Amino acid sequence: MKKTFAKMGGSNLRAFTLVELLVVIAIIGILIALLLPAVQAAREAARRMQCSNHLKQMGLAVHNFHDAMKGLPPCNLGDINRMTFWALIYPYVEQQSLHNLIGEKRYANMPDVTFNPWWRDNLNDTERNSFGSVSFYRCPSRRGGGSATTGGTDDLTVVGFPLDNGPRTDYAIVFTLNRYQVGAPEVRYWSEHHTSVNNDSNQWALQAGPFRVSNYTLIAGWQNTSWTPRDTFSRMADGTSNQLCIGEKHFPPGRLEQCNGDAPAGVGINTGDCSYLTTGAWKSPSVGRSFTAHTADGFATEGYIRHSLSLMGEHAADNKDPVYGYGFGSAHTGVCQFALGDGSVQSISATTPFEILDAFANVADGKAVSIP
Repeated sequence: MKKTFAKMGGSNLRAFTLVELLVVIAIIGILIALLLPAVQAAREAARRMQCSNHLKQMGLAVHNFHDAMKGLPPCNLGDINRMTFWALIYPYVEQQSLHNLIGEKRYANMPDVTFNPWWRDNLNDTERNSFGSVSFYRCPSRRGGGSATTGGTDDLTVVGFPLDNGPRTDYAIVFTLNRYQVGAPEVRYWSEHHTSVNNDSNQWALQAGPFRVSNYTLIAGWQNTSWTPRDTFSRMADGTSNQLCIGEKHFPPGRLEQCNGDAPAGVGINTGDCSYLTTGAWKSPSVGRSFTAHTADGFATEGYIRHSLSLMGEHAADNKDPVYGYGFGSAHTGVCQFALGDGSVQSISATTPFEILDAFANVADGKAVSIP
């Protein structure tokens, strides 16, 4: 059989012109430019969902603690250096080993000690890293790996003990303020750590928030031998579904992984990204945050700072008034997430008025408000 072949002539082939090639490249570039924001948005949505899940686990931990201990987890066990809320719920966020380690690695035979010599001298690097690697306590939109740093220049001391070393968290329990006490510089809006903790008049700063200091027995100065939860869910008189309990912290630019020691000269307010194992000292909101505070003039006047939610990048120069520079605010765009008393999680718009947030933070103001 005779075979025939098609004649391949040069006139039948055609290459791209330079203009056509440039058009194709431009179209591909436009498609990539359109695709990348969508990919980034999808990734941020996943990170925000993971952050929400962390808050959900913390909310469930509060309920499980309440079932086991017949009360709400305290903000701390009484003194500055006692175990805080974040360590107390370790067993309920699958971190029983860390809870046990605090009891095993004591400093100077003092129970539940979490101040810096304990962190620095009684733990090895592996143990310190394990405290800083609790994923539930980190927002993936803000930081990825473990966070256990020395912080600042390490010069914040109370009775000779630096307190700013330890693991960090991106979350804070909700404190609030519903009374004012002139001339009482030891009462701060974010934590009660004075030794007279069983005297309710000395806890004015915590009267309106969901978590207060435990009941405990003091012997030999700082050594507390026993403690019990101070409150149950009945404390949330406005209803657990109307109570903000845990939220995302705001950090001003440049203050992530920075604690008290490097505060600007003359500021006198110890704020920043401090260890969550200790309440801090005097003015260190390392455990909780608030929407309200006294003015920063030593309580000379009955002034209040009132503030809502902060946006990323805000308040770089507002270190003197910590509720502005270190209140609640997230690494997510336009919202801040909170765990409520019923265990649910709500994303609250950063534009929500202070009056609504303040009412949601107060356990018994009787105000009927709703999240916008």
